[in-house]
Amino acid sequence: MGSAVSLAEKNIDSIHAQTYRALQLELPAKDFQTLTGSSEYRRKSFSDAAFFHEQLKLYLVKPLYVGVVFLLWKTGFSLSLGTLIPSLFSTICIGLFIFFWMQKKMKPMHAGILNTLIMLSPPFWDVARYATPDALGGLLVLIAFYFLVERKNFTAFSVLMIAGMLIRIDLALLFLLTIIWLMFPGRKFLSLANGVLITSATVVVVIAVVELLFAGNKGESLTAFYNFGMDNTDALSNYFRKFTGLFPQLRYTFFTVFLAVPMMTLLFTRTLSEWKTNFNVQVILLLFSYTVTRLVLFPSLEDRFFIAEYLIQVIVSVRCWRERNLFTV
Repeated sequence: MGSAVSLAEKNIDSIHAQTYRALQLELPAKDFQTLTGSSEYRRKSFSDAAFFHEQLKLYLVKPLYVGVVFLLWKTGFSLSLGTLIPSLFSTICIGLFIFFWMQKKMKPMHAGILNTLIMLSPPFWDVARYATPDALGGLLVLIAFYFLVERKNFTAFSVLMIAGMLIRIDLALLFLLTIIWLMFPGRKFLSLANGVLITSATVVVVIAVVELLFAGNKGESLTAFYNFGMDNTDALSNYFRKFTGLFPQLRYTFFTVFLAVPMMTLLFTRTLSEWKTNFNVQVILLLFSYTVTRLVLFPSLEDRFFIAEYLIQVIVSVRCWRERNLFTV
């Protein structure tokens, strides 16, 4: 909310006042109290305008999402509602799009049942209620991989992934890993010259750097992630504490459930050499590599970060099963 206000207002005190005034007017008193007094961080953000303004760089690094919130606000929606509408709308679109994609690989009735069960699972219920860019970013990644997997259209994939980067900058990692994957010998799924891929990788890096410079963010997002909720400011020790905390997080996530589907596909793969030649298996391995890399950099198993990857791996697994006639769907 503060980042959206800052697009129209430059005075630090005014940004702070408008944001918290909107919160006070638009939220129940109990929720307002939670957001302003439930932790030292929230109390300081509420009482210190300069500190609050410093935190905006953590969100301005997501300019397209902030821009959407700003436009919704300026067209008449309340400021708090403007942060929630993108998530609800995107989750609805994800459900519709995943059905569209699934029914290409199975009977519409079967696709509808599977799609309904997936969309009614907690990861998708939850992400629809969050005032975060995860659902909107997930929608763009999902559509981007549809163009890559089904249409072999690298241009459409790239445009959508760039838009995704402007919503969630960490998606630059997925984009770069995909480009590197396409550079490996034997990846003839797309007829792309290495020069095109190198140029694309350069564009990704440049856009990411510009995003960070625009927000004045020189690594603060990463250190803030490591330090948030910790009792010290030693980012390195906090990183290892978060990393070792990944295993206990499995109790509160659907990560292993959605991992089981692509793992079953890999187990059905007849030979290891097929891992190098089967396009569907390659996509699963690519997304698995991205997930591992992301967890190393950002040790968190929150489902909202992986909703697109969950769905893409389900779809690609169904494609693989159909090719092998493992199931009649």
